[in-house]
Amino acid sequence: MLTIDIDVDQLLGIVRRHAKLAPKAACAISDDLAKRLHSPRIQLLSNVPNCRVKAASDSALSTLAAADLVRVSRPCLVARIEAGDIPLHQQVGAQRRVEQSAVRA
Repeated sequence: MLTIDIDVDQLLGIVRRHAKLAPKAACAISDDLAKRLHSPRIQLLSNVPNCRVKAASDSALSTLAAADLVRVSRPCLVARIEAGDIPLHQQVGAQRRVEQSAVRA
């Protein structure tokens, strides 16, 4: 399965080069993108406050999604979690979740 992460902050940066954006306008653009691109395979990431779009630093990923993000195998990523190199965010049964920011670091 292909998952697409879209960094809304980078898109807003392009818009800000050409126009001054009020905080409400940035939030409206983020929310509009979320509505138009609604799909389980697309994840919008943003640090714009008070918007429906997930914050980039707050998103929890499955081990498979995290491995795909950094282009390693899932067993390799799990080994890094078990070694303590990547902190575990949550575990329910056999399912592990890690913070996206921790995986990128």
